[in-house]
Amino acid sequence: MKKHLAILAAAAGSVSALSAQTSVQDDLSVSTTFAFESAYVFRGVQRAEETFMPAIDISSKGAYFGAWGALPTGNYGDELDLYGGYGFEVSELVSLDVGGTYYSYPTSEDFDNDNTFEIYGGASFDVMFNPAVYVFYDFDLENLTVEGSAGYSYPLSDAASLDATGYVGWVSLDEEGWNTAGTENFDDYFYYGVNLALSYALAENASVSVYGNFAGSTEEQVFEYGDKNTIWYGLAVTTGF
Repeated sequence: MKKHLAILAAAAGSVSALSAQTSVQDDLSVSTTFAFESAYVFRGVQRAEETFMPAIDISSKGAYFGAWGALPTGNYGDELDLYGGYGFEVSELVSLDVGGTYYSYPTSEDFDNDNTFEIYGGASFDVMFNPAVYVFYDFDLENLTVEGSAGYSYPLSDAASLDATGYVGWVSLDEEGWNTAGTENFDDYFYYGVNLALSYALAENASVSVYGNFAGSTEEQVFEYGDKNTIWYGLAVTTGF
């Protein structure tokens, strides 16, 4: 899952935080994103090739929920993730975020058994490079993931910026060797990646981004279209209403 877009700046893999949001009311904001990527990579594992990724995110007073989809152009199977959580500040420099994600695969032949539920908690720090640390646990797969990230945004003009994000994570597999990325391997593994995005504000509540990504892991993957390292590109348009 590429996730909650705020995490997705930190996770995976993923599309950077490209959201341009606008207030519908003083305490409510809504954003929609439509992205296309030349590969779908999650936690260091390539899950599909060319993929459309629509998303919607709604937030109010720290609470948020949304939906994110992966619609590959090839015969890889669709994915729909539903997530919700709550973020809050504990000081001027530290913010916490807790929530959960339901991973579903509507085109799977074994739909009910393939779906999983994961909880997460994380801390982000309002200091240089905006570091963040998140912990994820999937109850159905019994897998633990720990991920750290950092990023930097360099303004090119009033409307454009160059945004860089890097991350590294560790996945602990259950005794059967399965994880949320779909790998069947009895060893735990590390993954890592970087994202470089050029973002441009088309209007107050709309933006477009083009980006390149690199991701890898310490384990060989079982997918014939996957490898230890992957490079891919993407394009995303985000609007608020």
